[in-house]
Amino acid sequence: MSDSIESLIPSTFLFHFSAPMLEKPKLFQGKLAPRHELPMLSALDSGGESFTRVRAAWSRQGLRFEFHVTGRGAPLPDYHESVADFEGVWLWLDTRATHNVHRATRFCHLFNAFIHGREEGESGPIMVRSPIHRAREQPLAEAPDAFTASLRIGRGQYVVDVHLPAKSLVGFDPSEHTQLGFFYAVRDSELGWNYWTSARQLPFAEDPSVWSTLEMR
Repeated sequence: MSDSIESLIPSTFLFHFSAPMLEKPKLFQGKLAPRHELPMLSALDSGGESFTRVRAAWSRQGLRFEFHVTGRGAPLPDYHESVADFEGVWLWLDTRATHNVHRATRFCHLFNAFIHGREEGESGPIMVRSPIHRAREQPLAEAPDAFTASLRIGRGQYVVDVHLPAKSLVGFDPSEHTQLGFFYAVRDSELGWNYWTSARQLPFAEDPSVWSTLEMR
């Protein structure tokens, strides 16, 4: 394989990754422990450490993700003028982990946790469900707006804590379907973009086949 082709196709694309996601009975209480941390797959291609560490857990109540961002030198901005400048988390999930389709089904979800809103003085994060481009169907959840997000800020770091109750997730049934399709992107105005794998050259925003897998244990 030529060097030019290798530069276009990330080496991680040659593999399908899965990672364990551990159960936490009292899912939405307290913080997630280090044992809930997911591997930093983007470091396999970049050769260095990611500025985002993610902890994930599940229960019959739903799903929870903590995005730990480190390495900021400046305080977080109070607000952004444009949606294009929003920073925060993009989180894709497929409750049926169907990796052989290239267009999202009704079991595929995209959640955004924007750290700050558009208007001056508006606090964040703002949690929204976003449509997936070219999806066959959009998810029609029992309680589509039941999800929440919170922000914890420390010195040079912050945590975006995302709570996704089961009733906000179409097809979530851990007793029958123990795998989830999963991908995330994090944008920080100082640090740039981070992705779970180096699939940024691939159509991860709309194609569930390039997402990785979380195994609920």
